[in-house]
Amino acid sequence: MVALGHYLAPSTPLFSQLCPALHDLSMAHTWEHYQPQLCRVCEQPTTMWCSRCERAWYCCSEHLVCDWPRHKMECLAVAAIAMSPTPVEPPQSLPFTAATFAAIIFPFDEPRPRIIHVECLAFIEPSSSLMNWTPRVKEHMVAGPHDSIGSLTIETGISEGAPLRYPLQVFFTRGGPTSHMVNQSIYALSKGQATQAGGSIIVLKYSGTRRQGYIDATFNDLPTLVSYFIQNSLKRR
Repeated sequence: MVALGHYLAPSTPLFSQLCPALHDLSMAHTWEHYQPQLCRVCEQPTTMWCSRCERAWYCCSEHLVCDWPRHKMECLAVAAIAMSPTPVEPPQSLPFTAATFAAIIFPFDEPRPRIIHVECLAFIEPSSSLMNWTPRVKEHMVAGPHDSIGSLTIETGISEGAPLRYPLQVFFTRGGPTSHMVNQSIYALSKGQATQAGGSIIVLKYSGTRRQGYIDATFNDLPTLVSYFIQNSLKRR
């Protein structure tokens, strides 16, 4: 298991010791380049990152431990990819943009789904220059500050498993008071065939099979979703 690393704001006395190359820059200019990132679990701003790969951001050690089963598949030690033993400076926060997309929410305590609008933040990945989107879905769910949000991707449709041109990303809660309750809107849509749990479920629609952005989801996506929820419920019986 790995620990959290962090960088300090320019106003911190030790900042010049950690990043002497930035010591001569003005405080305003420096802070623009070292903005907090979002925690991968709760989406709260944080200045701490995984000390092994220095690419995944978490607000506390508990959230790093919670996300480790997934993150360890992509966590590559900085030492393994470094070309020289020179120290690695804290990752630079590149400019980001925000956009809002229509999503489908399946409330756990309502009889039918609704369309909501989810804000998504897009950061530029330094290694690939690709936009890395982070949907802010937690504020639309009944989840506590320490409850994590899980997600999965539906890539095939209901027609003989044909690939979806626009895959669907499904978000659900892994903890909290509603995570083990049967979702009433999914139960009603499936006429009692889908006993899906996971609290209120939110679905975003990717803009293509490469999953590098989003487009608006609509109720036309419901047949694929209901079919998936029914099949998933059957597998768990």
